Amino acid sequence: DQGDSSMVVRLDIKKMFFLDHTTKTSSSVDLPFDLKQYLPPQMGEQMLQMMKFDVKVTPGDEKRTIGEWQTRRYDVLMKSAMVTVESIYWVSSKVDIDFSLYHELYQQILAAQPGLKNLGEELKKIDGFPVAQEGVMKMSMMGDTTVGMSTTTISIGEEKPPAGIYDPPPDYTDEPFDFAKRMQQQQ
Repeated sequence: DQGDSSMVVRLDIKKMFFLDHTTKTSSSVDLPFDLKQYLPPQMGEQMLQMMKFDVKVTPGDEKRTIGEWQTRRYDVLMKSAMVTVESIYWVSSKVDIDFSLYHELYQQILAAQPGLKNLGEELKKIDGFPVAQEGVMKMSMMGDTTVGMSTTTISIGEEKPPAGIYDPPPDYTDEPFDFAKRMQQQQ
């Protein structure tokens, strides 16, 4: 969820839904997501190259208890022509999840973001689940704007979801996926 918009990834039916809560519309794309097919041909490859991130994951020796989890530090550096993101991931290998499904889900989410498709492969080097992240994003294309960010997992559990909870709401209108609109929603 990102304020007025949400993304739902359904690996079971190989679909990704983008919901706009302001206009009550939904768009779907087939998985695996291929961003190039939603960009104008003359700008697709050029834009993707400009936005492509070089990613480096470095395991650290520092350990920390976060919530109920013993974690290990990983430093993640992502650089593109316009953005640099320096993050610290606090990772626990003692989280009871299916890591192959987690990586598949995360890969689909990243594929919908320009330049991040290869990030999923690099993040597979991290041994566990990132229960906390902190970082700084520096954007040279916006006058050297710097944005801080952090996330912390509060709980992890297994529940049986109500039927239809991951379907677009019935009162939302279906519309074709529009990449430019999606990028505007994220700003």
